[in-house]
Amino acid sequence: MTSLNAVKRPDQSFYSIQALRFLAALLVVLAHASFIIGESYDASFPHFELGSSGVNLFFAISGFVMVLSSQKLVGMKNGWRAFVVNRLIRIAPLYWLITTAKIVLLLGASTFFIARTDVDLPNIIKSYLFLPSLNKENFYRPIVGVGWSLNLEMFFYLIFAACLFLRLQRVLTASLILIALALLPLLSLDTWQVISFYTDTIMLNFIWGMVIAVIYAKGFQINTVAASLGGILGLVYLLFPEVFGLSKEVSFALSNVAVFGVLLAAVTLENGLKRFIPYVVRFFGDASYSLYLVHTSVLPIAPLMLKKLGMYNSVAALLGSVVISLIASALLYIYVENPMTQKLKTLTQNANKT
Repeated sequence: MTSLNAVKRPDQSFYSIQALRFLAALLVVLAHASFIIGESYDASFPHFELGSSGVNLFFAISGFVMVLSSQKLVGMKNGWRAFVVNRLIRIAPLYWLITTAKIVLLLGASTFFIARTDVDLPNIIKSYLFLPSLNKENFYRPIVGVGWSLNLEMFFYLIFAACLFLRLQRVLTASLILIALALLPLLSLDTWQVISFYTDTIMLNFIWGMVIAVIYAKGFQINTVAASLGGILGLVYLLFPEVFGLSKEVSFALSNVAVFGVLLAAVTLENGLKRFIPYVVRFFGDASYSLYLVHTSVLPIAPLMLKKLGMYNSVAALLGSVVISLIASALLYIYVENPMTQKLKTLTQNANKT
């Protein structure tokens, strides 16, 4: 039997980044679990507004990793192609697998799952192609609901690949494009509705990650006390934004500052923090993509089981939902995601040698 320790980890030396990946995924899980419990188990259960903070962190981490991982591809012939292949191998196969499983489950067991999207051919095609698709509630959501963020992620990869292909400065060019997109709604462009999906200001978080990658790559020294304070304050704000009771505009600005502070602190304090980060946290950092994709499918299990048993304990339902999500993601990562990704990487490397 494969154990956690036997899993081949990706080449990632930033333990603090892995910890943040796990935190980001966990925030999304908690947000969705609270929503499901409040909707189908205990109507008085509060909805945790944490999911957006988790996605913000994911995007910032992605911007950071993309800059560092693509350094060796800059100026390389067909470097853009290698970038695209690597990103597709990392993101697409598991997402397509989960999408296929979700389609089957929605068609065969729709009474168990709350279907918020139409399982029709256009939506299915758009889901597999990472294109935005409106659901029955007029939100851009693919078959796998959390895939909306992957659609934005893939768009960011497309921008990055274009920079490599055209040999443009990656960070500056990508940042200017993302800022321009964020400002487009000021022009009130209603003629092409789908463009609004790509103008979501949440994509600005990619920029903060890219900037921190530049700071790290150039060897700039950040004061550890200032980084620690920024990281702590940033975490407090991301975890408890409602406590501050700020306006939407101020909250948006502070959330961006908080993400920047948390990620900068993680990178700056890596050497001091890494010995305190336990293996299980690093493991679930590696498995965060599996956790992100699978959790919505298994979250209803705990409250449904408790409800059938006539037991009404919202805390138990929440803890059960989180535990089941972690177990499902660990199994998915160990037996599906990791071996599948490693196999595809090997096949790609062998193909490039021939």
